[in-house]
Amino acid sequence: MDSEATAATEEPGAGGNENGINSWFVAEELLYRATNNLLEHIASIITVWIDIIEGNLQPEDCILSMTDSSTSEGWHKKTNFKTDPVEADCEFDPEEAEVRTEICRQFAELCVKNKLVHHVQWFAGKQNDVSDALSRDDDRSDEELTHLLYLHYPEQMPQHFEIAPLPQEILSW
Repeated sequence: MDSEATAATEEPGAGGNENGINSWFVAEELLYRATNNLLEHIASIITVWIDIIEGNLQPEDCILSMTDSSTSEGWHKKTNFKTDPVEADCEFDPEEAEVRTEICRQFAELCVKNKLVHHVQWFAGKQNDVSDALSRDDDRSDEELTHLLYLHYPEQMPQHFEIAPLPQEILSW
């Protein structure tokens, strides 16, 4: 089975949608420790990781990660990152560089261990309304939010959409 995933972050949350069925949300208190670009990147990796945990992927499956962050898209294609602030080609935060490297290594290990082929594609944010909505601070219940998403973005909503918590394996990583 091939997998398609979308992810997004908006202050103050991160959310994702995999295969148009399951969605997840990262708690607000976890989010103020990184830039939006890093959170977008984490979101795109978590979405695929959930598919692996749930057994939705088989060896040699092809994964398409879609993100509206061109920075995250670029990071998916890198094989290494500069860790010296003098050599960095953008705003440099040594802690974030270390986290970014660790996240990319974890994702690479997951893909190699599970024999998965990974591709990434950027797309316009206006096509990512569902993931963006999931990443916003919202006091509505999951049922209310799901209803509003079907009402306002029916073309982006799958028939069996469901909001679910992150698996413990990911939270404890």
